[in-house]
Amino acid sequence: MKGDFTRNTFDPGKQYSRVLMQQGRVQLDSDWNEQSSILLHYMRTLARDLIGPHGAPEQRDDSGAVLPCSSFQVVTRVQDLKDANGTPLAAGDDAFKQFRTTLADNKDAVAVNPGRYYVDGLLVESTTPRIVEPAANTDGVVVDFLVYLDVWERHVTCVEDPHIRETALGGPDTTTRTQVVWQVNTCPADGDSCKLTHVPVEPGTGLLRAYAGPGPAPSTPCVIAPASSYRGAENQLYRVEIHTGGAVGAATFKWSRENGSVVFPVVGGPAGANPVDGSAAITVTVATLGRDGDVGLHVGDWVELLDEDYVMQNRADPLLKVTNIDKDQMKVTLKGTTNVAGDKNQSNMLLRRWDQGSDAVKVTETDAADATYSGWIKLEDGIVVCFVKSAANDPARVYRSGDYWLIPARVDAGDIEWPRKDGVPQPRPPAGPHHHYAPLAHRNANGLMSCRRCFPALAIPCPDTGTTNKAPSAKKSGAGKKKADG
Repeated sequence: MKGDFTRNTFDPGKQYSRVLMQQGRVQLDSDWNEQSSILLHYMRTLARDLIGPHGAPEQRDDSGAVLPCSSFQVVTRVQDLKDANGTPLAAGDDAFKQFRTTLADNKDAVAVNPGRYYVDGLLVESTTPRIVEPAANTDGVVVDFLVYLDVWERHVTCVEDPHIRETALGGPDTTTRTQVVWQVNTCPADGDSCKLTHVPVEPGTGLLRAYAGPGPAPSTPCVIAPASSYRGAENQLYRVEIHTGGAVGAATFKWSRENGSVVFPVVGGPAGANPVDGSAAITVTVATLGRDGDVGLHVGDWVELLDEDYVMQNRADPLLKVTNIDKDQMKVTLKGTTNVAGDKNQSNMLLRRWDQGSDAVKVTETDAADATYSGWIKLEDGIVVCFVKSAANDPARVYRSGDYWLIPARVDAGDIEWPRKDGVPQPRPPAGPHHHYAPLAHRNANGLMSCRRCFPALAIPCPDTGTTNKAPSAKKSGAGKKKADG
């Protein structure tokens, strides 16, 4: 989550059950966020323990009879389309007509009925059928395929959703949100099973080590002690994020000293020529250039141009360099290439600033036993990182676009927060994002086989005894008999 946070303190291994406030103490965002993470972890773990890895709730009618479980059911015929309550769609419904038109052009298309589905304890909700068209192979033939759910959480700020901002405050933002998002995808099937063997590994297998070591004494007096390991003037939350995924040699990364939270809403553009070589200028109009110099936009900065499609597809287009800023017109000139179109709704388009001072950097790996820090990658102010090479007999590391690590840096301590053993920084896997998968159906030449799981409701209607809730009569109670007997 690319928010303006101090740090992320939630650790399920510590098994904390709640966060307790104390009187007269400073309140921190990390404490409040850890409380919600503790509760959310408990609820989702409980849901997974009761439901299993994935499943849909069965529905009952007013008489208590079990209805066919239609939530996230994959269908191949328009007459099998249903709404979120399990009621068949009418022929005049827009989803009915759209699926009928799609089937006329692609007989291999399928639709996924709406409803509720749980994947690893995460609730997925859909209100309308989704149409899925599997990709054909190079010969134009659709092979056996699986239909599956890909579920994860995304971070949403007031830039993506302006309703989050309280306009009565006159501009400043307050909180942000996380949102459960999902996609229905297809992948090649593994025989006749429902095993998901062709989806991305979750998360990537990259490992990172981080260290802050003493550097040379400054040439001029400074408030930062020369012996400090971290020599920055501000507390920061560094974010190292994989940009282009793949193996070492192909994978790249970018970093931010503000957890990637420095963004600028785009209200116009991009406009201008955009050749493949990136030699021509691209111009965008932004709503703001930042509240101050530290979180502002400057000539020479490197930014990422994003919109809703870019985020949902987890794309990694080349970063763009800021070459000119017209502060009067709020126009920013960029050098590079982009696939983000300028003729769409601009409400979710933004520039995100990264701080490595160049395009995304190639991932290079260092042997796990290397403790000299000589081959490590320098970030700034004494902070160095390295991606750990796999052992000789182990598979090569695979880096996935979006994998990230967080490095809190603190001025008072003159150091970073990173786990160490005997003073040696330890390798850590990515902090996220965490994707969760669930197979829905297997399609082959013989037809469609469901891979869903459905679970019954715990509560059922009580049997009708034909009586009302009247108080027991006196002659049937022990106290009444004693009174009658005198």
